[in-house]
Amino acid sequence: MNATDVIVSLAVIAIVGSAILYILRAKKKGRGCIGCPNSDKCGGNCGSCSSNKVK
Repeated sequence: MNATDVIVSLAVIAIVGSAILYILRAKKKGRGCIGCPNSDKCGGNCGSCSSNKVK
């Protein structure tokens, strides 16, 4: 394992770790649908949210 492999491995671990932390923090705040910009308004029932309707 050379230096490039170590750097790439650390970068992947950092990206995955930050994504997991983002999801955990969003769930702790009570957001039902993390990707929905209106998740605070629709109470986590983003399937019925008006922003998800196909126009």
